[in-house]
Amino acid sequence: MEERKTEGISVGILAFNNLPLLKWTCSSLWKNTQVPLEIMIFDNGSDEGTKEWCKEQLNNPDKDFWYEGDGTNQSISKGFNTMVRNAKYDYVFLSDDDIYFMPNWDSIINEMGEVGSWRIPMMIESNRPSRAIVGDYGNSPGNFREEQLIRDYKDKVWPERRRGSFLPCILRKDDFENIGGYNEDFFVGEADFLWRAFNYYKSLGKEMLSHPTSYIYHLRNGGGLAKPRPSFWQTEVNKMKDYMEKTYGHGWWDYDKLMGHYEVTDGKRFSKENE
Repeated sequence: MEERKTEGISVGILAFNNLPLLKWTCSSLWKNTQVPLEIMIFDNGSDEGTKEWCKEQLNNPDKDFWYEGDGTNQSISKGFNTMVRNAKYDYVFLSDDDIYFMPNWDSIINEMGEVGSWRIPMMIESNRPSRAIVGDYGNSPGNFREEQLIRDYKDKVWPERRRGSFLPCILRKDDFENIGGYNEDFFVGEADFLWRAFNYYKSLGKEMLSHPTSYIYHLRNGGGLAKPRPSFWQTEVNKMKDYMEKTYGHGWWDYDKLMGHYEVTDGKRFSKENE
């Protein structure tokens, strides 16, 4: 029987032509992670030095680093599935490549139980109050105000714990497999994965909650796909929308049905719709 490794975190990052952001994200992980850490990069066909930089990290004996990329854009869905399948640790953090991980972010591991655990960090962004704590500390590594953010972030809180069926998040490999992972028929399979995840945790009577002491800062410039989006992006988004409507009766991001994830939760109930 394979030995279970629950003492650390595997962070899975999708990458595509965002090397400065990827370096910035990895640097924050190496700087601010206290538990054992594995960084995993799935490269969707970058051609601006990502492959070469990642291979340098692979050759560094002081870094626990994993990389895969065949020079093509294999999809978001395949990327996350591959990283979770190969992760060293039971706890896997699914991440974008434009995130600064703040000191003590890895306290999120403290609430990961045997099964049915999904946690999201307290996410700070410059302009998306529906999904994050609002705070503008720069929109690129070049103008990122790290010292100011470190001074301020503990005062930026959601008044109560929030439900969160979205990424970035941390979950157990067992739960990812029980959910069924991403459907690789879709390049952009996130909406379908999150809806199945929500119903899986609901069936266990578990909440998908924010963690009160784990913080990240999200630039919203990456996400494994550089901007501008590839030419096929809108076609793939429409494919996912059509599937969601036919399968679940709602579209790409019907947040009211998907989780009501900005309603305050008391840790015992789902939204009124689902009681």
